[in-house]
Amino acid sequence: MERSRHAWLFLCAVLALTALIAYPVWIARHQRHFSDSLDDGIYWITAKSIADGDGYRVVHQPGRPFAVKYPPLYPLYLSLAWKFGGSFPGNLTAGAALQAALIPFYAALLLLLMRQMGCTWRRSVLLAALTLVTFHMVLVAATLMSELLFCCFLIAALLALEHAGSLPAGTSSTRWALAGGALTALAYLTRSAAAPLYLVVPVFFFLRKRNPLTLAFAAFAVPPALLWHAWSYTHASKVLDPVNSGYLQEYFRIIGATGLWGHIGQQFATLSLAASEGLFAGISNLLGETSLPQPLLVIGTAACVLVLVTGLAGCIRLGRARQWPLAVLFTFLYLLQIVVWWFDGLGRLMLPVWPLILLGVSQEATQFLAALAKSLAGRRASPERLAGWNAHLLWIAAGAAVALILHNDIYATQRMTQIVRESFTTRRLDEEIFQRVKSEGDSETVLLTWKDAAAYLYTGIPSSHGHFAAVTPQSISRQVMAMPFSSLPPQYRKGLLVVLRDDIDGPFTGAEAEAFRQRAESLPASQLVLRTDFALIYRFQIPGRRPHSAQ
Repeated sequence: MERSRHAWLFLCAVLALTALIAYPVWIARHQRHFSDSLDDGIYWITAKSIADGDGYRVVHQPGRPFAVKYPPLYPLYLSLAWKFGGSFPGNLTAGAALQAALIPFYAALLLLLMRQMGCTWRRSVLLAALTLVTFHMVLVAATLMSELLFCCFLIAALLALEHAGSLPAGTSSTRWALAGGALTALAYLTRSAAAPLYLVVPVFFFLRKRNPLTLAFAAFAVPPALLWHAWSYTHASKVLDPVNSGYLQEYFRIIGATGLWGHIGQQFATLSLAASEGLFAGISNLLGETSLPQPLLVIGTAACVLVLVTGLAGCIRLGRARQWPLAVLFTFLYLLQIVVWWFDGLGRLMLPVWPLILLGVSQEATQFLAALAKSLAGRRASPERLAGWNAHLLWIAAGAAVALILHNDIYATQRMTQIVRESFTTRRLDEEIFQRVKSEGDSETVLLTWKDAAAYLYTGIPSSHGHFAAVTPQSISRQVMAMPFSSLPPQYRKGLLVVLRDDIDGPFTGAEAEAFRQRAESLPASQLVLRTDFALIYRFQIPGRRPHSAQ
């Protein structure tokens, strides 16, 4: 009876947590913001290739190369929407439904992880709620991105492997280690960001004096990863392709252009701001106010660093108290990985370990409240009086956590509402431009545009944002993604350059738009096709190639 009651309470908690972000996910169901992040466009186009039986390819790029950068499991999941959800763009709603279906599973796994880490049910629910209402978590739940599926597999792997390490030696612990290895492989085949798990699991089993379990883990974790890399290596394009190449090649290209040590310092500052933004939504906007007095700006900046440092200190305290749980070990190595990585969108990259950082903050907050209760109760206070003060302070802290949850939930909902509203207008204008582009293309034409996956799906013309980066003004990190025209297959002799308003940070006027226009007009045989307040379209000849009609 008691077990059944706990199961119902657990189910109610999962449903309540899911309901927290149901509205922003619902309003984004039509995916008007599709391909804004570029990654979701790659996932969606490779899912189409799988569903169509064409193999794992980026079919929108010239030459239809194999997809060797992003692991295949998430596109395989999304391919269900292409199979059973109708045609594009209507099937984006089916893709959004598949994404939303992951939310309750993630919420349930979060609760189990917090319980395994020693949290009470009340704290587990509060920490899971704080995790879910983080804006970037809401964003990936409402976008066709792989983080949510990855986090499900990752947490499940952490749960299984931690349980294996806590059991006495025997068949049961080996089975859990095997299951943890299989789940690790699934996580890695969803996102390569699971790589630190392969390094920390042997350390974890060594600390628990369970070294034989490492072999059981590796038996199921390592072969799928090796097979994926072998397939990627043998199917990689022989032509230099910075856009569809491996992560290591991409990393060394960009770090070689931007430098490492200054980059690491900048990444740590970005990570600190992302952590503070995750805990208190909107603080980055507040610190960006030019009218903010300098002392308050300094205090706010220090507070941002303090959130991250407090979270890490709490993880260390938790690790020392609980024989270094696997989740804690993974958190530190994963954070090191994203700090040295080139991508500065750390609010999103931080999501897999954000629950652990929040747990660390709550751990340090508990220690602080215990010390405060002791001070308020007095040196000679009875245990009952001290316990009373501690209980009062914990209830106040719980109330503050609820207030934070409501604030962050409202903030995330407002942000998503704004994104959906703006994307509705932008996508309508983009569709009009793509229809014009469709009438201009033929079998010799390649389309140069930043939103290459969306452009291909709307026009049917092979598209490339690597070549777009080569002929337009771009930042250093984007310049290294540029592809030379010599990489194009020989049948492509004509190009269409499409510059949309959201390709430029700011109004479609002024110096930046003029720089785009000048670069476009410098292309061989460049000819303006369309110029509006929202787009520029130029027709040009691929350098060194003449159209068949001109021969």
